[in-house]
Amino acid sequence: MRNILLSPAILLAAAAFLAPLHAAESDGIDAAKTEVVRARLAKFSQQDRLTVAKAAAEIALDASKPAATRIAAVRTLGLLQEKTSLPALKTLFADDAIADDARQAAQRIPGPETKSALLAGLAATNNAKLQAGFIDSLGALRATNAITVIKGYITKDAPVGEAAQRALAAIGTPDGFRALLTAPDSALKKDLLIDVAAAILECPGCAAGRPEVIKTLKVLSADTGDADVAFSALLLRYRHSDANAAEGLRSANPIERRAAAAFLNSSRDVESGKVLEKALATAEGADLNQVLGAIVNRHQVSAAPVIRQRAGSANAGDKAELIKALGQIGGAGDVAFFASLLGSDADEPARSALAQVRGKGVTKAFTDLITATGTEKKLRRDLLAIVQRRELRDAVPALLPLLASEDEDLRYDALKITERLGTKAQIPQIEAAAAKSSDAGVKNRIKNLVAKLSK
Repeated sequence: MRNILLSPAILLAAAAFLAPLHAAESDGIDAAKTEVVRARLAKFSQQDRLTVAKAAAEIALDASKPAATRIAAVRTLGLLQEKTSLPALKTLFADDAIADDARQAAQRIPGPETKSALLAGLAATNNAKLQAGFIDSLGALRATNAITVIKGYITKDAPVGEAAQRALAAIGTPDGFRALLTAPDSALKKDLLIDVAAAILECPGCAAGRPEVIKTLKVLSADTGDADVAFSALLLRYRHSDANAAEGLRSANPIERRAAAAFLNSSRDVESGKVLEKALATAEGADLNQVLGAIVNRHQVSAAPVIRQRAGSANAGDKAELIKALGQIGGAGDVAFFASLLGSDADEPARSALAQVRGKGVTKAFTDLITATGTEKKLRRDLLAIVQRRELRDAVPALLPLLASEDEDLRYDALKITERLGTKAQIPQIEAAAAKSSDAGVKNRIKNLVAKLSK
C-alpha cells in the first residue's frame, strides 16, 4: 500500500519518468534510457521529484519485483539525488543482490549524510566486494572523516586492501598520506604515495604536511628497484623542495640526470635556462639528448650559440643531435651553416635542419645561397629541392632569374618551383623573367602557367 496520496497527474508523470529504466530483464538497462530519464527529470518540479523518488524507493525495496526492475529503480534514485532516498538506500545496503547498485546511487547524493550512510554500510558488511565498493565511494567523496576507518582495512587482501589504499590517495590530505604510509610495501603503494605527494605539495593549505612528504620522497627517489617511482619522486623534489637540478644534471645517477632535465624542461625561468646552457657545454650521449630536448621544448634561442660551438667538435652521434636541435631553435643565420654540412657525414641531420628552420629572413637566406654564383651547382640544386618541398612561395621572385640560366638543370629546377609555387600576383615578374630566357621549352611552359594562374 502507498503511504502517500498521489494525484492521477503525478502518477502518470512518475510512470513516464520511471518507465525507460523499469524495463523487463531481457530489455536491459542502457545509457540511452538513462538519457531519456535525465531529459524528463529536467522538466520536473521539486515536489514531483520527491514523489518520483518515493515511488522508485518503494519499487527498489519490493523484493517481489524482478531484479532488473529494482536495479532500475535504484539507479533512478541516483539520478534524482534526493536526500530523502538515503534511508531506503541504506536498507538496500543489506541486500547483497542490490547493495552495490544502492551504494553507487547513494554516492551521487551530496551531503555529509551520504558519507555517514556509506560508513555505516561498510561497517555492516563482511562481503569483500561490497567492502571495496563502499571504500571506493568514500574515497571518491573525499570523506576525510573516514580516514581512520579506511586505514583499518589497509592490510586486508585484495580487493579490499587495494581499495583502501586508493581511497586514502583519493582523499589526498596529509592525514590520508600518513595513513597510506602504513600500508604494506607494494608497487601500488609507491605509485599512490607519489600521486598524493604531488597533490599535497601543490595544495596551498597543506604546508603542515610538506615535511613528511619531502622525507618520504627522499626515500622513494633512492628506490633502485623502481626507476619510474624514483624518477617521479626526484621530479617532485626538484619542483617543490631544495633539491638542486643543476647538481642533478651532474650526478652519476642517470635517473637523477633524467629527472633534472625533465624539471628544467618544464621550467621557464631564466636561471633554469642558464643551468641547461651550462650543462650543454659538456653533456654527451643520452644526457646531451635530454638537455637538448629540454632546450628545444623551451625554444631557448639563447642556447643556439652554444649548440653551434659544440657541433663543430662533437662526435658524429652528438653532432647529429646538436644540428637537429639547432634546426628547431635556430634561424636565418644558421641556413648557411646547415648548407655547408650537406654532403658531409652530417648530411642527414643538416637536411632535417634545413627542412625545419624558421624565422624572419630564412627564405632570403635560402635564395641568397642559391643565386650566389660562387655556390656549387650541387648545393644550389639541393637547396632548390628543399625550397620546393617546404613550399617557400616568397622565394619565387628571387629565383626567377634562374629561368634564364645557362645551366639547364638549374633552369628547369627554377621552372618547377615557379610552376608549383608561383601566384597570380607574380605573373608580371614571371613573364619578364621568361622573356629573358632563350629556352623555348621554358617559354612555352611559362605561357601555360600564366594562363592557368590568370583564371
